[in-house]
Amino acid sequence: MVKAAVADASLSLAWGAGLFAGGYVAQLASGVLRGFHSEIPMIWFPGAVLLAALLSAPLASWLPCTVGMLAGLAAIALTFQIEVLQALFTALPVILVVPVFAYFILRRQRNMPAFEDFRAVGGFLILAVVLLPLVSGTAVYLVSSYATLRDVAIGGWLNTVCAHALGYVLYVPVWLSLANPKWWFQRDRRDSSTVAIAVVLLVALWWTWLEFGTQPIVRPMLLIAPILIVIWATLRLRMPGICLMLLAIAVIAAHMNLAGFGPFMEQGVEHPALSLQLWTLTLSMASLLLATLMEQRRSGQQALVSKHREVHDLALRLIAAQEQERTRIARDLHDDISQRLASSSIELSALRRRADPALRGDISQVQNELISLSKDLRHISHELHPTMLRQTGLVAALNELGVTHGRMEGREIESHISAQADLLYDEAALCLYRAAQEAISNAIRHGDAHHIVVSLEVGGSFAELTVVDDGRGFEAGKSGEAEMPGLGLVSIDERAKLLGGSFDIRTGLGKGTKVCIRIPISPYPLHYPRYQGDSVPGS
Repeated sequence: MVKAAVADASLSLAWGAGLFAGGYVAQLASGVLRGFHSEIPMIWFPGAVLLAALLSAPLASWLPCTVGMLAGLAAIALTFQIEVLQALFTALPVILVVPVFAYFILRRQRNMPAFEDFRAVGGFLILAVVLLPLVSGTAVYLVSSYATLRDVAIGGWLNTVCAHALGYVLYVPVWLSLANPKWWFQRDRRDSSTVAIAVVLLVALWWTWLEFGTQPIVRPMLLIAPILIVIWATLRLRMPGICLMLLAIAVIAAHMNLAGFGPFMEQGVEHPALSLQLWTLTLSMASLLLATLMEQRRSGQQALVSKHREVHDLALRLIAAQEQERTRIARDLHDDISQRLASSSIELSALRRRADPALRGDISQVQNELISLSKDLRHISHELHPTMLRQTGLVAALNELGVTHGRMEGREIESHISAQADLLYDEAALCLYRAAQEAISNAIRHGDAHHIVVSLEVGGSFAELTVVDDGRGFEAGKSGEAEMPGLGLVSIDERAKLLGGSFDIRTGLGKGTKVCIRIPISPYPLHYPRYQGDSVPGS
């Protein structure tokens, strides 16, 4: 209890001290960015600093934040020998109004605004950039009539409202975006180079405005130039970077206006500062909406990547489970059923010796059927669990696969296997073996092929397996995947993709079928389930 109270008090004290420094620096920055005419404010930051702090601080720290802001404004007034009471009296409406709007913003968002969707950004723009400046700016303008600061610090009513609005739209999104923990975990590795490019673009904008800002013929182009920079920023930077770019552009524009240069100093414009304020405000609001669109796009891409990873993990588990189940079935066939068939054959031999001579022929026929069935089960067991692949390598396993199917099915199967196939890593070897196994089986069962050619070439960066048959083929484009012979081909396609490879099948009615699978020689970065089945005795 005591430790918690001390921690809360320390946190509140830290927020208060931070707002003291923030209020001092914010008012100092606002003074530096005053307009070309000293009585016109360009951007007023203290209200924005207070709002950003209240939106991210716990409710218990709101009072220290408010007191710290007042103390910071008093300190800056003392620094520049301005009457403290007059300065605080003028800023008091903002100090009182900002917590009210902060409460409504948090109540609407139910949390610190994240600027990741149009609902959050739209609510912020309406409450903090439109309504709050209208209320606080009008209140400050009216209160200043009772103080002696209007001629020095306030300016016109619209200037005051725009100055407050610019503070909120330029600073608050920067603070809240940087305070969002998600941004720190999703930063791009290219951030350093992107920041360097952003600095170069800002310097180029400053120099262009300085050199050509007073030339009427290029003034429209100069006003559009920041928009191009903002579009680039939305494509390369996340929300914090975009907000910082907007703040930097606004500072450059205010500096130009202060020095009497730039595209906003056109002759005949009665209020260049107000023109700059409205332009900056419009650019900032439009940029926030554009940035929000890009954030939603990034969020959608991240969600898609996340779903793809889930599907990928599911495919990994499915293939691993499939291999384990094949191993289990093969072991059961060999250890249980095959042994029982062998025992039955032995019993039949004993029975045949004791049986009547007229029945011995029938018993021998039954015994031969059992022996044939036992061979078929042994073949199925080896198909389910290719022990030869693990013991002798891919070259021998594929050659034996062709010989076995050719002998059992009465088909002509040619095998052309590169000797380098034995150098492939285990997952690739298993994938290629299963692909050849499935393609040969489909060619015989569905295509009624009589001649099949199995080729495996290993060279460069890829291993390529092709299985070509002279079967009847099928119309893949019309029948679709559901009618494609051999649903196991779908599994082969998934295996190839998991290894970073590709799978292709070409066919046509009466034209045979060509199956091609191509996978990298080097292991793919994604973790493919290793072939770890238990060995099946007997081969």
